[in-house]
Amino acid sequence: MSLVLVTFEGIDGCGKTTLAKAVSAKLKGYLTYEPRYLRPSMEDPLAIAFLFMADRAEHVEEIEEAERRYDYVLCDRYCDSTYAYQSVSIAERYGISIKDAIAFLKNAHAFFPAPDVTFLIDIGVEEAKKRKDEGFDDRFMQRVREVYLLLAQSEKRIKVLDGRKSTEELCDIVLSHLSHFRL
Repeated sequence: MSLVLVTFEGIDGCGKTTLAKAVSAKLKGYLTYEPRYLRPSMEDPLAIAFLFMADRAEHVEEIEEAERRYDYVLCDRYCDSTYAYQSVSIAERYGISIKDAIAFLKNAHAFFPAPDVTFLIDIGVEEAKKRKDEGFDDRFMQRVREVYLLLAQSEKRIKVLDGRKSTEELCDIVLSHLSHFRL
């Protein structure tokens, strides 16, 4: 059996958790999420990035264990969330380019298993804010969305989905794409 690591990404309020749960219900898979234990209250973006990576290192053990029992591991957020969110914060704090921040974070993730496929649920900031208004910073979320779309341009594994579609439509698209993986 060969594990397929499937990740769901997008800005807050895009519907990734709802979609991950819907796909998980249709597949014989293992659903997990990130961050698992972290609720960083720090302000330094580099320290926060390292905390997320420490959490991920522990999470990889869970993913590897699931590989022994499941065909699919579905993860609500994974490395691309760190690239998107933390690169914006690091770039702003340390005055470096987003691309340099992403490159730094990708190098730091070299030892983590890469997703086989990532579904990026893309939705405009205004629509996402309607869904999740609490603690929502429009300017920051717009920059994070831009980074996600930049990542999608450079990573073939990232499939961009229209977050305005219904969960059922998106679930069908994801399941159709996953049917191409031979287990």
